[in-house]
Amino acid sequence: MQWARRVKEDGFFIEPDALVQTSYREIADYVNDKYVSYEASKFLDDADPWIIAHAKAYGRKVVTFEVSAPNSKEPKIPDVGSGFDIKWQNTFEMVRELGMSLTLIE
Repeated sequence: MQWARRVKEDGFFIEPDALVQTSYREIADYVNDKYVSYEASKFLDDADPWIIAHAKAYGRKVVTFEVSAPNSKEPKIPDVGSGFDIKWQNTFEMVRELGMSLTLIE
């Protein structure tokens, strides 16, 4: 929690504007309609739907370690985003696309 407070001052977190809030409501409706109440509530209590809402509102791509699991009882970022034609990619694809490399430090 201390980390979150510290990086908030550096602009790490973006406040949701009206467009993002509208997108969030659409995502919440979608998740509540598609998934059982308990799993939908868990998903909506987390940051994931807000990340999807920002992507939806501004035509962005979501980067995640999650993989698509359309038959899962739990909402997954790729599957919820796909319900709104939001593009996504895994973190390793993003690293390659940006021409970055990861090095392990021992």
